[in-house]
Amino acid sequence: MMKQPGFIPVAVGLVVLAILIGGGLFWANRNDTNPEQSGRELPTTLAGIKSVGEIRTLAEPQANGAAITEIELETEDVGLIYKVKFSDGRILFFDAAAGTQITNRTFRVDDTDIDNDRLPANFNPPVSLEQARATATSRMPGKTIRKVEIEVEDGIVVYSFRFTDDSRVDVSTVDGTVTRVRTDSDSDNSGSGSSGSNSGSGSSGSGNSGSGGDDD
Repeated sequence: MMKQPGFIPVAVGLVVLAILIGGGLFWANRNDTNPEQSGRELPTTLAGIKSVGEIRTLAEPQANGAAITEIELETEDVGLIYKVKFSDGRILFFDAAAGTQITNRTFRVDDTDIDNDRLPANFNPPVSLEQARATATSRMPGKTIRKVEIEVEDGIVVYSFRFTDDSRVDVSTVDGTVTRVRTDSDSDNSGSGSSGSNSGSGSSGSGNSGSGGDDD
């Protein structure tokens, strides 16, 4: 049987094209579904956004008997977003600048992902997010923050700043001191690295020695 001229090159070209398209879709979907891999970062200033206390006040009427366990601030395609997590697994989303709830984004997480530590009722941190950010960036000069979590760590409510290289700095919401530092070179459970030494000052102007754990 005679082969059609040009059949093999055309077939090979179609296969290569399919691989390229499939690979592009894979990476696009990966970035969409995993914001931490998408390279998003917090803007250089957080001026003009709602405070953590204001967002808590907006979210609490929808608690329905549950408690707020964590509040996150991160950048998405629509801008800065607060995520308010409840002890029953629900997550509410708020526009960080306007304070309006994004109602089409509410969802529930699996029970195994729920943090049992709860933020205190009527929690309104004395140290502002902007102050804490200045402290955190002073400990990681030149690095980029991708998000901040307001959560309870070892009984202390902290701003936990997460950097794009997986470094982390926790700053007390009460007095602005650094309570934990983890660099990208620290192993997950080493308890070493720069975690045990916090010579920098918080917004209150004092420095404490940090705790050694590396748990997220």
